[in-house]
Amino acid sequence: MFKKGISSAIAITAIAAGLAGAVVSAEAQERIRWKLHTAWGSSLPHLGTSAIRFSKNIERMSGGEFTMKTFEPGALVPANEGFDATSKGSIEAAWSTAGYDVGKVPALAFFTAVPFGPSIGEFLAWKMFGGGNEIQQEIYASHNIHQMDCLAIGPETSAC
Repeated sequence: MFKKGISSAIAITAIAAGLAGAVVSAEAQERIRWKLHTAWGSSLPHLGTSAIRFSKNIERMSGGEFTMKTFEPGALVPANEGFDATSKGSIEAAWSTAGYDVGKVPALAFFTAVPFGPSIGEFLAWKMFGGGNEIQQEIYASHNIHQMDCLAIGPETSAC
């Protein structure tokens, strides 16, 4: 999934078992094909276009052995339901934000847009050196998801 806003490290989620590698035949291991649900359309600057670029980079870095086909919102699951679909194993990955799932897991609010919150540098320092990544992984792991930060957006402000 992805994150937006100050705690806006955009991330991709994948089933932990998928990342660890399932026991399959040697022939099946040669090519991996995943479906990537996106919460934003591919024409949306920054968020949507980054998902496309991410998929292309995965394919290029793996020499074509690992492909991740990007699907527009609603093609596989409704736009904001990547968390549940990934958690249940319906899809392998989702490009989304923790902000869409705060109703399910309130602690995810720390990993999404926080009006007047810390700067992007402060947020990333907390994530990398202050235990934030560990907390985030624990939250997602309890839902059978491995979360990865793939993009970060600076803090959001609020209008009064």
